[in-house]
Amino acid sequence: MPIPTTQRWKVLRVVTATPAQVLGAPGRIRAWQLVNAGFVDSTLVIQNGLTATGDNLIQDAVPAEGQGVLQDTGHLGPVQFSVGAFATLTGVGAVAYIWYE
Repeated sequence: MPIPTTQRWKVLRVVTATPAQVLGAPGRIRAWQLVNAGFVDSTLVIQNGLTATGDNLIQDAVPAEGQGVLQDTGHLGPVQFSVGAFATLTGVGAVAYIWYE
């Protein structure tokens, strides 16, 4: 069941061709889901930084033509990013949904 977008938690859609800054300042990521529509494995990396140069704090992978499981950290608490968060995808046709605050 997806996490509803509320005033507190926003959702961002990231695609393979367009790596994206999720957080432009310190913040938290609560959940993510990686979906692969292509014929090769896909990966999602979210780094602690404003560009793709920070430490990897979140990594996820999905096999070809697979749909990843919604990774919800609600029971443990959100993942804290001290600088910002930048998401990069690999694979063909991969899409990630990231819930952040």
